[in-house]
Parts: sequence; structure tokens; C-alpha cells
Amino acid sequence: MRKTATILAALIFPASVWSANLWAAPASGQSFGDGVAAYSLQDYAGALAIWLPLANAGDSEAQFRAGLMYLNGRGVAADSAEAAHWFQLAGGAGLARASYMLGEMYAAGNGVEEDAHQAFEWYFSAAEQGDPRAQLQTGILYLDGEITNSDWVQAHVWFSRAAEGTIEGEFRDLAETARDRTFEALTPEERREAAELLGNNDTIGESDSE
Repeated sequence: MRKTATILAALIFPASVWSANLWAAPASGQSFGDGVAAYSLQDYAGALAIWLPLANAGDSEAQFRAGLMYLNGRGVAADSAEAAHWFQLAGGAGLARASYMLGEMYAAGNGVEEDAHQAFEWYFSAAEQGDPRAQLQTGILYLDGEITNSDWVQAHVWFSRAAEGTIEGEFRDLAETARDRTFEALTPEERREAAELLGNNDTIGESDSE
């Protein structure tokens, strides 16, 4: 019997892991950049005043920033429902970070009705777009098997993708640990299947486990 609980226990993430810099995307234009500049000066109300018109005009990055402002109560009274509204617009437009945040909100019932299936869908959407946090969370959900059918091959694939992401440090260490532990539990046939899904001609994980 595979030790799912043991692997999941190793993935209890400290808060610092999820507080990665969500403000790293470059400004898409001067007006947007003015909002970034205002935010850096802690003029949160001013930043939001710049971003909201852009968000209403369909700028997904501005929608995402507006969502964060409402979520954290920066420059406006905290309003989780309003934050979820902006994240949904940005996520629907293809912004992976917004999809990930909406997945978090559905998982916690924060600003939206708690819905594990919706959480999985938004995590998966962000994971497919390359968000390493969403990839790690998707792997956990495949490993756990409560929302979707338990699939250790898929779990390993998503952990591997998260480990290859650009985020470094403690987060990367967690992803690599999850990748290696699931690899050890896979059968030779499952390892080959995972390698094909990852586009790897070699048996994945062998070089890391030696």
C-alpha cells in the first residue's frame, strides 16, 4: 500500500512558501506602471485608482492587481468577494496567477462558496499554464484522490513540473521531495508512462535517486 499520508505530511507548506512575490510581472504600459510606482510608495489608494479603470477595460494584469488589493485591504476595505470577482475575470482571460488565487479561494471558501471541484479546476488551469504553485497543488490533489481519482502517475508528473519551475528555495525543495517520493512508489510501467507524459526519453527520477 502506498504511503499517501506520509507523502502528504511532507507537503505541509509554511505560510512563507505561499507568500511568493506575486508582483513580479512587468508593467504592460505607462498607466499601469504608474500604478506600480504608486504601490511601491505605499500609495495603495492611488495605485488602485489607476488599476481599476484598466481592469474595467479588460486588462487582465490590472484585474489581478485589483483582486489582490481587495483581498488584502490595500487602498480599499478588504472584500474577498470582490477580490474573487477580479481574479475570475483575470483567470478567465488566461492569467495563471489569478487562476491559482481563485483556486485558493474556492478551496478555503474565501469570498466564494467553498467548492473543492471548482478549486481543482482553477488549480489545474493555472498548472497547465505553468504556474509552479498550482502544479504542486494539482499534484497533491491527484495524490490525495478525494476530488479526482487518485493517480500517482499524474501526481508525479505535476510534482516534476513544479520542481522544474522558476521558483527556487524552500518551495522548490518541497516540489523535489514530492517528485522523488512519488517516483519511488511508482512501478516500472508507471515510471515509463510518466516519462512519456513529461516528454522524457529516459526513466525519470533515476539520476536524482542515485
